[in-house]
Amino acid sequence: RLWLAGEGPLGAALRAQAGRLGLGDEVEFLGFLDRAQMARRYAEADCFVLPSLVEAQPMTVLEAMSFGKPVLVTNRIVSARELVDEGRNGFIVDAASTVDLANKLELLHDDEGLREALGLNSRVKAQAYGVRPFVEATVGAYQELLGRQAVRCTGHGAVESRGDAVG
Repeated sequence: RLWLAGEGPLGAALRAQAGRLGLGDEVEFLGFLDRAQMARRYAEADCFVLPSLVEAQPMTVLEAMSFGKPVLVTNRIVSARELVDEGRNGFIVDAASTVDLANKLELLHDDEGLREALGLNSRVKAQAYGVRPFVEATVGAYQELLGRQAVRCTGHGAVESRGDAVG
């Protein structure tokens, strides 16, 4: 079963194609989903696919990873190699090859153990993009900028510096 979330300029054409191919029972067009609805779909899914031809840093991939899902993205996604460790938490497929995408989907469909292993690795990798690592990296950048002065978070995003001011 394929769930397609969101709406875009190709929605009507995709619905028509699914109908022409007799896939009405296998493809469900979900439309726009709020956060709670998306969370439920992530939790229920076996894997996440983003077959985009143009993307920079898609949050949907990180969201799916945080739900412990293997991810399939195309090589046209700018951050594909940052998000996906090939064969460890998912696969990067050739955007020009529907066969490549179909083969990876078939591989995941047929191997529950692989899906589970990739999903566990996705969840671990997604943690590196959480709030704590972001705050720690930001504080580290401030410390470097201030010449290694003591910098600490005081809560609610406030940063406090101790020591001489840097001119």
